[in-house]
Amino acid sequence: MRYRNLFICVLLIFSLSQKSTQVHLRNLQSNSDESFDSDAGYSDYGNSTVEIPPSTATSKLILVGFGDYNQPNNTMITFNIFFKRINTNIILRFVTFLIKINYDDRLRTLEEEEKNITCPLNEEESTGDDLQFDCSSPIDEGKVINTVGVDDDSIHFDQNVETLSSSYANGTKDDISTQTDSSLSKGIILLDSGVLSSNKTSFNITGTISPSYNGTVILSLDENGKGSLKNVTCTVTTYENGTGILQCTPQNSVKSRLNGVSGAPTSSEKMFLISMGKNEDDLVTISSPVKNTYRNKSNNGLSGGAIAGIIVACVAALIAIGIVAFLCRNPSKLPLIKQREESNLGMYTSQSGTNKL
Repeated sequence: MRYRNLFICVLLIFSLSQKSTQVHLRNLQSNSDESFDSDAGYSDYGNSTVEIPPSTATSKLILVGFGDYNQPNNTMITFNIFFKRINTNIILRFVTFLIKINYDDRLRTLEEEEKNITCPLNEEESTGDDLQFDCSSPIDEGKVINTVGVDDDSIHFDQNVETLSSSYANGTKDDISTQTDSSLSKGIILLDSGVLSSNKTSFNITGTISPSYNGTVILSLDENGKGSLKNVTCTVTTYENGTGILQCTPQNSVKSRLNGVSGAPTSSEKMFLISMGKNEDDLVTISSPVKNTYRNKSNNGLSGGAIAGIIVACVAALIAIGIVAFLCRNPSKLPLIKQREESNLGMYTSQSGTNKL
């Protein structure tokens, strides 16, 4: 009877363990099927080209950023401001905008001074549509500068033209005193007339790319439009006719405008810049980024998570069997030697009582 009860308990535990393992495997399979599919959201462009309708081009100026900041003496600061001219031959001679200079005072508080400055075009350093303006501003002698900011909403030219700030410019405009290098003078790789397509995990932008570039680029997305940048690594492919595609798969959730987004190509010293097509939607929202549980659907083997689940279930079953076996066993009889001792003890006690009488 005892062994029969133990056998029934073992069968019950084993059955429950099998069901738990099957449920765990089904959950792992479901999660794997819902993970990133390498074919989802991408068109098979292969060696083909991308057709960009001419009507999507739009004329604008993009504020690329700042550079070559310097304080040659105690009375002046100098710096350069860079623009990209897109689909227009408009001739610009100067740009005017407001700067905000914050000084440190003796009480360790900031004293702000606003100045309107006008910067002439440097025709020698400007190449094609890459425009460089040379700026200078007087400062208060003897005071220590804390930050120098640019009010990009105040920018205007001697000609009426639409202007847009790049994400890099948004991220640096509050303190251009940190922009001391001349990297922006090396030129721009422009993706123009961009057209956006996206799914839950990735987004693509097709357009014309000039000059030609093939490789990776680290985009700086300005999610809130206030210069708080988030980096996303993308790949760029340019075809023979000048059209191309930017393919991005963020590792985290993303919600950002793409018109004017800039980035750093990993194999070029030039800046990468996106200009979306006319009336094109430029808002990308990725709420389900790629997870590390990537599994190829063609692989029929068990994943590491499935194997771990099976091991855990088996160990739990063995532990449960041991506990049930311990609880189901009958109380064992006293050892024969102990029984004899107890019997003899009773006999000795009886004899002892007889002697007393």
